[in-house]
Amino acid sequence: MVLGYIFVGIVAGLIGAITAAVMGASFWMVSAVYTLAGSFCAAIFAGLELLHQARGKPGRYIIPAEETDSTRLNGLPIPANLPGPVIRSRDMRTLVVDDDPFILELLTVIGESNNVGEIVTVASGEAALALLSDRHTIFDNLLFDISMPVMNGIDLCRAVRELPAYRETPITMLTAMRDVEHMSDAFRAGADDYATKPFDVDQLVERLEAAQQDFTAKGRMTSQKGRSGNLVQKFASNSLALANSVVRGTALPVIDAAAMQNYLTQLPRKDVASVQVFALNINLVAAFHADPAPQRCAAMLQEVAVAVAANLGATQTVMAFTDDGDLLVAAVANTLPQTQDLEAAVNTHVTATGFADVAIAAQGQLIAVGTPVALQGAKDQRAALASSRAIRFAENRAMQKQGGSVVAFLRA
Repeated sequence: MVLGYIFVGIVAGLIGAITAAVMGASFWMVSAVYTLAGSFCAAIFAGLELLHQARGKPGRYIIPAEETDSTRLNGLPIPANLPGPVIRSRDMRTLVVDDDPFILELLTVIGESNNVGEIVTVASGEAALALLSDRHTIFDNLLFDISMPVMNGIDLCRAVRELPAYRETPITMLTAMRDVEHMSDAFRAGADDYATKPFDVDQLVERLEAAQQDFTAKGRMTSQKGRSGNLVQKFASNSLALANSVVRGTALPVIDAAAMQNYLTQLPRKDVASVQVFALNINLVAAFHADPAPQRCAAMLQEVAVAVAANLGATQTVMAFTDDGDLLVAAVANTLPQTQDLEAAVNTHVTATGFADVAIAAQGQLIAVGTPVALQGAKDQRAALASSRAIRFAENRAMQKQGGSVVAFLRA
């Protein structure tokens, strides 16, 4: 850049000197014009560059999807008040929240040493919430410590799930607390995964790399809503999507299906024997014939979840709707009611909350509760084994109640 300024000065000086010589100026005047013209032009260009640097270079901004404005770049809305160009981030941005400086430094080093995107760290829930509330910056992955003063990680998780931009963002809890109570609270608050301290650095890197791969894959995916199939299948798919759209972290103890698998996988060994899994098969065919509006069916599904939670009466209960219309439940074993009692209680609640027509259409066979199963097998297999067995038992129960007819229509 300096050589460029010198070159501009030389050229300007030569032009000035030649002009002065043509006009009949003396040798000394020509030399003076050469020096002054060259210096003046070089100084002007250098000053302009310094002014540009003083104002700052155009910034990078990542804009939440719900931002609206008439100006767009590659489909991404651009607010009019930003001083620099808006670009879409190509790397995942992870926010780490922990009051332990060592953990923050560790995650920063991991981010710098591995291809896991950008790592941003803050030391408190309040600071994190303020950063996450800024609509001009958005994060793609969140790691929260549980034990923090003033606002703990579970309260932070619940508050973050209230933010429209972060209702589906992956949240992993980082904590030394590995017990079923804290894990249940965290997942019901909206967490997707649970990592305990002290960390295995290699496993932590693997988690971040997997999150980076998921983030990249989502960026390539095109929107594909709804499932192919007949009217009843589409009705069921739309109803389940609406039922799962309730804000995560609310009083309704329904979590994401993938989070349920992580919950069952991450349960500590000492608590595995105390937790059992069972499923409810819900007769969505009857719901469709009673009222083909997915919104109403979604409301009924949520009432089913409310009734199950009320009858289990355990703070450690978590549940999730599967893609095939079953409600998968994990609860402390000594709180489980009899199968027939739970079926009757759920039917009574659904009828009392405005869905008597659905219950009538189902002819007393709206809900089928399967036999609870224990968590068995290796850590990485027990979630899938328990879930598949629980769902199969619920389907068998439904088939028995309906004289052998196939209720699990989504699998047909």
